Amino acid sequence: METNEIDINDCAIVDRLTEIFKSSYPVALIQLPPVFGLVAPPSKIGIQALHYTKARLDGKLYGTLIGDYTNFLSLAVEETIPDFLKVEDNIRFLDDSFLRIQITDKDFTSPLVSKGTHQGLLLADGPYRNAFKIIEQLLADKVEPSLYNGKLYSAPLCTSANISGDVRGSITDYERALEFMIDRNIPLMISGKKEAAASKGSYPIFSFNGNQVKVERKGPGMERMIKALPDNLHIEIE
Repeated sequence: METNEIDINDCAIVDRLTEIFKSSYPVALIQLPPVFGLVAPPSKIGIQALHYTKARLDGKLYGTLIGDYTNFLSLAVEETIPDFLKVEDNIRFLDDSFLRIQITDKDFTSPLVSKGTHQGLLLADGPYRNAFKIIEQLLADKVEPSLYNGKLYSAPLCTSANISGDVRGSITDYERALEFMIDRNIPLMISGKKEAAASKGSYPIFSFNGNQVKVERKGPGMERMIKALPDNLHIEIE
């Protein structure tokens, strides 16, 4: 397979990715600064494509790439969100982490929602975030409310780029990512070699419920983020 690669800084990135999202295999590999991931459209077809690419195990769910933070926050059950998260200027302290929020009843589950919660990856402002803000706008008329228990949200899906349950864990090096891309016939790689990371690994996950914050997964930058949270939040680290 010939490698089909585009740099995240390329002005054609949105056109290329939307073209992939309209194809019969709507998945792309993306080189985020600390880890490689997969992106797909927020639809049942996108979910099926990720299932195939990852040889998905039962019980594994998918998050989304946050473009417009206001849209992401509008999903939330309001009383479960701390005031800190309601101020958009504050979210820069949590850049490069997953935010898990309560969006609906706890008895609702879908490939994107676990017991009423959904998680989005908050990237720092820059070429990645800018591209996915535009993608989110372009997908706005293609949302599938059944995935979110009736709510409308068009941010693209994201997940780790590896076979589900792989004992080697997340893919953080280019050669292993290229091997995975070829093995799974992924049609496009979005590279970001110019975007260096201080450390490698999967992003930390923070879940919020009122003034309760739980670190669901440790990851690069976690200590910095915890220090930025206000003192009135109770923080639990699993």
